[in-house]
Amino acid sequence: MSDYRRRIYELYVHGRQQPLAPDSVDGLKPRAAVLKKLIRDHFPPQKNAIVVDLGCGHGALVHFARLAGYLNVTGVDCSPQQVAEALRLGIQGISEGDLMETLRSFPNGSLDVVVAFDVVEHFTKDEVFGFADEVYRVLRKS
Repeated sequence: MSDYRRRIYELYVHGRQQPLAPDSVDGLKPRAAVLKKLIRDHFPPQKNAIVVDLGCGHGALVHFARLAGYLNVTGVDCSPQQVAEALRLGIQGISEGDLMETLRSFPNGSLDVVVAFDVVEHFTKDEVFGFADEVYRVLRKS
């Protein structure tokens, strides 16, 4: 990860005037309807589908996917503060890591869903194609 990104993401949560993460998991309720609809409309019906949320932040989507019955949902974020907030909220399965390194660690065709909300705009133009290629590579072909 570049130095400028490291500096930004190290203070991603606490370098703001308003908190990025809610005080408790109940604070995720305002986002529930949108995230539940997204899961219902775009996740496979098989609850054992392997889902990875890249740039997951404090894990809201992971939380609601698990509430919907999905068993193999994890999230990765490069911000140590975001990961700490997920743990504070009690959302398990969130780890700190570089998104490209994470993608490269998966075998070809091993994931059913890759989510990357608010991620692509953080990449340079040159990085976007490599990211898209890696997502395509790891997605299971139906």
